[in-house]
Amino acid sequence: MTTTQPQTLTEFLKKYQGSRHVFTIDLDNDFTETPFVVVKHGSYVAVINPSPQTDHLSIDVHPFVDEKDARAGAFGMEDGFRIAFPDDQVKGFSNHWPAARLIAVLVGEQEDK
Repeated sequence: MTTTQPQTLTEFLKKYQGSRHVFTIDLDNDFTETPFVVVKHGSYVAVINPSPQTDHLSIDVHPFVDEKDARAGAFGMEDGFRIAFPDDQVKGFSNHWPAARLIAVLVGEQEDK
């Protein structure tokens, strides 16, 4: 059995949304200044800062634990494989993952390697 990844936003939402709430933040029309989105889980907090640029969308994630500045671990996924920060290039870890004090997600022009 072969499963295919959704190729469009509509396909993705149809496949994975289920009963989840979807919050849309339209940075082009809804705000004069970009919002902070605060996501909490117990003592863990992430402040998500969307930042539209002329040629891409930047999303910064600022982590906090027990109200204190913290690090966040991050990895990417592609074809079922994890892509992560190299252990020898970080100063600390979060949940045993190589981590940084700011995680930036950039969505812009796409190209294949």
